[in-house]
Amino acid sequence: MLNDPERTRLATLQRYLSPDTAVPESLTRICELASHVSRLPCAAVHLIDAEHHHRVAGVGVRLGSTPARDSVCLHTVRTGRRLTTDDAMEEPAFEGSAPVCGEEPVRAFSSHPLCDLDGNVLGTLCVFGPEPAHLDATTLRMLDHLAAEAMTAFEHARATRDLAHSATHDPLTGLPNRVLLTDRLEHALLRRSRGRLALALVDVDGFKQVNDSLGHASGDDVLRQVAARLLRSTRTGDTVARFGGDEFVVVAEDLDPGGEQILLDRLRSSFDEPVVVGEDALQVRASIGLVLAERGDTVDSLLNRADHAMYADKAARR
Repeated sequence: MLNDPERTRLATLQRYLSPDTAVPESLTRICELASHVSRLPCAAVHLIDAEHHHRVAGVGVRLGSTPARDSVCLHTVRTGRRLTTDDAMEEPAFEGSAPVCGEEPVRAFSSHPLCDLDGNVLGTLCVFGPEPAHLDATTLRMLDHLAAEAMTAFEHARATRDLAHSATHDPLTGLPNRVLLTDRLEHALLRRSRGRLALALVDVDGFKQVNDSLGHASGDDVLRQVAARLLRSTRTGDTVARFGGDEFVVVAEDLDPGGEQILLDRLRSSFDEPVVVGEDALQVRASIGLVLAERGDTVDSLLNRADHAMYADKAARR
């Protein structure tokens, strides 16, 4: 069973293992320096989660993932302290270890923790070789500094990803915002020759009353639940975006004839069940304007037509 610090460490680590976080190119240079200063042929940067030991950069080694239970860096992750040995075969702690006892045995070895600003040990920078060797205190301090540089590179890459995400996504719902919606819609219009392109503008009815009666925190909860329902009502390749306030936009490409009506029915049915906020069950409704793209449509013209269709739907339902 995981303790609280380990749960925190693993949750933090997932932000660095995210597929949209690129592995910093500088890690390879850091590994080259680590190999040079240690005079050992192999150097690698590892991220270690509950199940896997991810070798994400290195020199003289193969990259990839192996079971975490076989990792000789686990001691460093668990203790937060570097582990150095002149000859791993002489250390009881490494007895039976797959890397030490395998076909290409590890002898000289030094593992240095990668610590984030909160003290979570996310992985290691390690150097190793097939022959015994001694690393002096100066070399170990240099490797400590290189491990810190590797962690800084990871943090910079994550910050860059987070900044890019925040510029194109709504912070409340996590959906694409108007900036990203416009970009995707422009590209969808260019690809429209492949099939029918539909745009639906969804306006939550009576949302102001929810804010006024239950407060803005409850209103935010309603918007998050509406966003989740719209996502469940659409296909994987469709775009669901928050257009602003209580308005959402759905973009669906490559629809078969009649597919727009299927989409509209699914969007409407997503509001059939009450939205539960605290102890309150709210019957939330929405006005929906759905239009198909026509020859000569632009982003603005398509949105304008959807807006008119939405207000027509609102008036008819009243």
